[in-house]
Order: sequence, then structure tokens, then C-alpha cells
Amino acid sequence: MTCARQLSSLHPSLHRRSSSVARRAGASLMLVAGLLISGSARAETQALDDSDLADVYGQGVLDITNTQLNGLQFSRVTLNADILLNANFSNISLGNYAVNGVMGTDINVGTFNFGVGGSTVALTNPYFEVVYSNTPGATQQQVVGMRFGFQGVAGNFGTAINSLSGSISISNGSGSTLTLNGQRLNGTTCGSGACPFALSSIGSLQAGNASGPSQDFFLAIEKQAVQYPIIGNGPAPALAQPGFWLNWTDKLTATNLTGTVPANPPKIGG
Repeated sequence: MTCARQLSSLHPSLHRRSSSVARRAGASLMLVAGLLISGSARAETQALDDSDLADVYGQGVLDITNTQLNGLQFSRVTLNADILLNANFSNISLGNYAVNGVMGTDINVGTFNFGVGGSTVALTNPYFEVVYSNTPGATQQQVVGMRFGFQGVAGNFGTAINSLSGSISISNGSGSTLTLNGQRLNGTTCGSGACPFALSSIGSLQAGNASGPSQDFFLAIEKQAVQYPIIGNGPAPALAQPGFWLNWTDKLTATNLTGTVPANPPKIGG
């Protein structure tokens, strides 16, 4: 599977537009759930005795979780699935708008390939979460943010990252780590000094290691700062700032600092 996308810009102000998106997303999920239910309703049911039941186990396809944190309401839908993906994305531009009169982009990525040399990336339990203000059922309840992510990511990525807004931490495997937390950063300046390496120098990176997959990847958009809940056994995410925000700090290693993105031909078959 090879994809190329020019993603449209989006201002961080969500208001009615985000509410409409959330409603459409909820309606789509309800439709999928309805189709699954109706499909299973046509199946013939048979009684199982106790010995048969002892050999049966299962898990729902969708998990719906509602939580509260710092006065905000979070509704998350998780697809319990393991996915192997080989895909190439290019020219990703998210959040093109002016800040203090200066035009810029929240996330500007020339290349983001799931896989290197035809390999696949293992993705576990994708989820979508919507953030609401006020209490459930309040007449003035508003959507203030949303995010899409995975509970687990393991594999190699080809990257050409120009700049981003978010919280990331990438090791070079030799004792140096690029740690960024803020808006519209390119990895050339870290605090008062220079960064160990720039984002643009990373041609490829590995997510996960021998101890397990990377567990904190998500892409979000907010109209205000949001502290998202921890997912699974992953680390606590940084406070997400208004606009588009990428969070990815767990078990990331740069495997190529030449700035050259390895080829990633489509993987055919298993």
C-alpha cells in the first residue's frame, strides 16, 4: 500500500466545526457497530454446556472508555486489532496559520513512510479520542480537542521532518537524545544551546526495542491546552498545546542521520 497525501491546513479553532466532525465520527462508529451487530444476529445460535464454555474466550472489537481529567471529559473508542502496515506519505502540512502575525505550519513533514525497504510496521489497538469541556449533559458542552493514536508501534520509519509542534524524544543510539517540547520546532535549537542533531538529519528511525513497542504515539488538535490521559502502560504525555500536536517520546532511535530517506517499495503479499 503506497499513499501520497497533501493534507489541508486547519486552524486550531474548533468550535462548531469540530463538534460537527465529532458527531459524524460518532455516527460512523455507530453505523459500523450496527452492521457488526446485525451480521451476528443472522448467525444461528447453539447452546453450549459448561465444558464447551470453559474452552471459549473472546474480546470485543471496540472498546469505549469515558474518563475525566483536569475538568475535561474524554471519550475514547479503541479498535482491538493488530495491524501490519507498509505505506508512504508525503507533503504533510497541518495547521497553516499566523501566530503573532507570522505565518507558519504546526507540522511540516516532507516524507513519513511506514516501513523501510519494503518492511512493515506493527500497529496495536488504534484509537480515536474526543475531548469535551464542562460536565456530561451540560448545555454549553464543547469539543475542545481530539487525537488519534496507537497503543503500540514497532518497526522502521523513513522520515523527512522539516518542523513540528509536539513532544518528541529520539535517541541516536550512541548516548545523545534529541528532546523537543513546543510549537513549530525544527531541532536546531534546544534551550540556550544547539541540539545534538536536527530533525531534518533523521532519514529513518526505529520505534520500539527489545523491551517492547513504543507506546505513546498520537496526533492531536486542540483549541486549548489539553493534558491527555495515559494510554495502557505508556508514559504520561506532555501537555498538548493549541493547534496540531504530535506526541512520540517512547523507545525511538534514529537509525540514519544522513538526512537521506531509504526507499520503501510496496510490500506484496504476506
